[in-house]
Amino acid sequence: MVHLSNYRVFEMGNSPKKSNLPPPSADTYHGLLENVHDAIIFQYANDAILLHTLEGEILEVNPKTSGQFGYNDAELLKMNVSGLYAPGQAEVAARGWATLLENRFANFEMELMHKNGSRFPAEVSAVLFTLRGREMVHAIVR
Repeated sequence: MVHLSNYRVFEMGNSPKKSNLPPPSADTYHGLLENVHDAIIFQYANDAILLHTLEGEILEVNPKTSGQFGYNDAELLKMNVSGLYAPGQAEVAARGWATLLENRFANFEMELMHKNGSRFPAEVSAVLFTLRGREMVHAIVR
């Protein structure tokens, strides 16, 4: 279930229903996706989507992220994105971060790590944006 708007998105086959949650506000990260359409796109995207701080603190993930990395949502939300890098990829990640900071977007390839220890090649597409004075990263991993 994703609480990204004032709707809840249920498993495939069930229709979205109005939530008892208060309406989203600009003060919350969950207010980023303002309507059920956006929440459905986030929920059922074919790629992993992560929202994180510049420090790497993961704030939100979609279900594909859990499947791709093998961690459940609760585990991912306690992690730093650097914990998803495969060993030896720090330099590649640093170049990607440098490009992101310079251009406010970056596309790069690197190896990431599944919870079971297996490595996999990935294409990362990231954009840097400001939300209420705080720099945030929206990253898509495929």
